[in-house]
Amino acid sequence: MKTLLKLFLSLAAVFACTFLIAKFFGWLSVAQIQHWLQQAHALSPVYVGAIVALLLFADLFIAVPTLTITILAGYFLGFPTGAFSALTGTLLAGYSGYFLSRHFGDAMLNLISKDQTKIMEARQTFQRDGFV
Repeated sequence: MKTLLKLFLSLAAVFACTFLIAKFFGWLSVAQIQHWLQQAHALSPVYVGAIVALLLFADLFIAVPTLTITILAGYFLGFPTGAFSALTGTLLAGYSGYFLSRHFGDAMLNLISKDQTKIMEARQTFQRDGFV
């Protein structure tokens, strides 16, 4: 149980650090994102949809204001197109996260703990109880 909890906390800490770094340097602020979408909207709605999908995909690696991006997609593109671009980005992030964890999950567990019995215990705990 401790190994699994340590893994979750490590991942949460890394993700929180990306959020803090982005905030510190002023990257991906709501004002910046809104400005990008306004500029793209002046060119073509396709660009807005692509930016929305890419930003939501980037949420896999760095913390972005997901709900705000989704709302802005609806504002700039309307319901059907905004929902499609938001779902596309979210699904890309979800599927990519799944495949990355399937491919690199064992290596991540081995970084957290070198003891194979603890790793097996973490796997069994997750299989039995899930995230909870």
